[in-house]
Amino acid sequence: MVSLERSTLRVQTPDGGFVEIPYFKIKGRSYSPVVYIQAAQHGVELTGVYTIKLLLDSIA
Repeated sequence: MVSLERSTLRVQTPDGGFVEIPYFKIKGRSYSPVVYIQAAQHGVELTGVYTIKLLLDSIA
């Protein structure tokens, strides 16, 4: 069974504020190689973020 868990990483900024960064942890059926996938968004660069959304949708 594959499980998908959404979580948030809370990080303190230099000015004393906080920012929360969402992430997902996907656990497969067995222990196997691990992969880290990241996407950022600058301006109209939506392709990476959307691609990861499609990946999560296909797994969940």
